[in-house]
Amino acid sequence: MKKIVTSIFVIAVTLILTVNLTSAFFSDTETSTNNKFVSGAIDLLINGTNDTVGIVNIADLKPGDNIDVNKDLFINSNPAYVWMHIFDVTSQQGEQTEPEDLEESQNGIKSDIQNYLTYDLSIDRNGDEIVDEVIVDPTHNNLLPDMVSCWIPLGELPGLTNVNLTQSFHFDSTVTNWAQGDILNFSEEFYAVQVRNNPNASPPDNGTGRVWDPNLRKCVDCTPGVTYASSVISSIQGKRNNGSDVLVNRSVTENVLGIPDSNDLNNPKWYSLGFGGQIIVKFNFPVSDGNGVDLSFHEITGGRDSYPLEKANVYVSNDNVTYEFAGTITSEPGGDGIYYLDISSTSFSSIQYVKVVDSTDPLLHISTADGYDLDAIDAVYGTCTN
Repeated sequence: MKKIVTSIFVIAVTLILTVNLTSAFFSDTETSTNNKFVSGAIDLLINGTNDTVGIVNIADLKPGDNIDVNKDLFINSNPAYVWMHIFDVTSQQGEQTEPEDLEESQNGIKSDIQNYLTYDLSIDRNGDEIVDEVIVDPTHNNLLPDMVSCWIPLGELPGLTNVNLTQSFHFDSTVTNWAQGDILNFSEEFYAVQVRNNPNASPPDNGTGRVWDPNLRKCVDCTPGVTYASSVISSIQGKRNNGSDVLVNRSVTENVLGIPDSNDLNNPKWYSLGFGGQIIVKFNFPVSDGNGVDLSFHEITGGRDSYPLEKANVYVSNDNVTYEFAGTITSEPGGDGIYYLDISSTSFSSIQYVKVVDSTDPLLHISTADGYDLDAIDAVYGTCTN
């Protein structure tokens, strides 16, 4: 199992305080010896040992089984961020049985039981066996292969505390005789790195091109480059110009996610901010400040050539706490409704959150107007960093 161990070292420092006098007045010399620094340690133990073998060892798996496997994680001695990596998944026929031979002679050879195992994951950081975070729950219906070849974040683990990690495996009840005697092997490794003075900690590159998707709660293939906002963090919808609520079909926040798709004005697939309203969206992974424009905003307006100006102010953040103003976007009367911004005017080298706040002038609009209409936000320099 991969771990990070910070070697202990001792530095002896001798500090001599000497008073140099030119006359024979009273004087004194004091010496402070054995001054030292001792480095802290990060040593991650799995079930009390290093490089534990065969924690998951199920010898009699049957269709319909639900199996929980508990692991005890212990960090000696400082708090650490911890990730888990499942890899080297291999399956084989194992010992053949007569029923298996008969079924496979009719339907073909199968041994991929990993594709029939759904996977849950939870953690208890307090060591009291009461779950404090479900990392993957049954509603995700993620198979074991969905957990493979990326670093799964387990979050911050306290030092000198036994942390309970529970993996749950659910074997599909519809599996038939083809799986009798088949064998599935896989490996796991854990990576721990200090919390202190390490606000942007990340696991090492595993070279697979797969990363953890925090929304889908599984590993996904990732290619750096153009990417779209993937989740809505919060929204406060304003009102129409006459003080009434924005129409229901223009009030679905998820319409701002993914690619632009609002071609039909009779079937709105955008979100109207309402006058003074706002929305905060998140990208799956950080967006870097690259050369030229970094973000583009897709606005929807009917009769763009003649419709009055709609606009909004944009703020960006890398932690959803500290936001900086990045610019003002507009509906571009007479244009295509796509407005571009460069985040180089901020102090961020990368961002992950975008806040859009309507700043449309109500005096320019009719009573039923509903402010800036947002269809999509895309980024040019999306990364694949957990």
